[in-house]
Amino acid sequence: MKKALIIAVVILISSQFALAQPPKRTVFKNPVPNPRQIINTNCTGGRSWNAGTNKCECKNNFYWNDRLNQCRPIRTCAPGETFDREKDECVTRCSGGQSWNDGTNKCECKNNFYWNDRLNQCRPIRTCAPGETFDREKDECVTRCSGGQSWNAGTNKCECKNNFYWNDRLNQCRPIRTCAPGETFDREKDECVTRCTGGQSWNAGTNKCECKNNFYWNDRLNQCRPIRTCAPGETFDREKDVCVTRCTGGQSWNAGTNKCECKNNFYWNDRLNQCRPIRTCAPGETFDREKDECVAR
Repeated sequence: MKKALIIAVVILISSQFALAQPPKRTVFKNPVPNPRQIINTNCTGGRSWNAGTNKCECKNNFYWNDRLNQCRPIRTCAPGETFDREKDECVTRCSGGQSWNDGTNKCECKNNFYWNDRLNQCRPIRTCAPGETFDREKDECVTRCSGGQSWNAGTNKCECKNNFYWNDRLNQCRPIRTCAPGETFDREKDECVTRCTGGQSWNAGTNKCECKNNFYWNDRLNQCRPIRTCAPGETFDREKDVCVTRCTGGQSWNAGTNKCECKNNFYWNDRLNQCRPIRTCAPGETFDREKDECVAR
């Protein structure tokens, strides 16, 4: 019984000692992470976590499709097709007869083809018959030039052939005709006409119509008229085309000055409209030309 009492006392003391000790703490080797700093490495849509870039990415040979909201495999398509990532399928690489040019990375027409905007496709460049040219807009062979013109490969435009000219009125090329002597070819009328009208003749030196020697142009009659030789005391009036008394009012023709003048010792009186003699007056008088008389000095 003494032994049992001793054991009870020891247990009582041990329990009291244990109550007196502070509680033990749990010590972690690593600190507890902050919930705000936890990175979610769970990736959706077939993506996987890339520790290098620290974000979700599609695997190699996969791409992200926004429409499907997931990673999709990049397919290998048949020749002439390309993979459309938006549609997630293989499609014909180019439309309208075009083919893909890996060098320029775009759709282009093949050699000897061209793009026709009206037909919205590539069309073959045709080889046309002589005298025709290929009209890309119409996509057909057409007569190269209209109105009798021919194509000049040097100037790259339609032109009239040699010895032809373009007539604006007829809207075509017309031959330059050789006309009879005394005639000239009128390109506007497209016919031979009398070279010059009104008695004129063509002067090849001045390249215009002129009256012949000893002829003059009369505006009133609208023709060339011969310069006549008149009787003494007469002169040829070109306006009237007749010989007239050379000078009026007592005047005579002065061949030196080529005009009518009063003779010596005569004067022209405007009031009387004629030549009048200069009189010799009596002593104490003088000759008044206006009055045509002698007056007291």
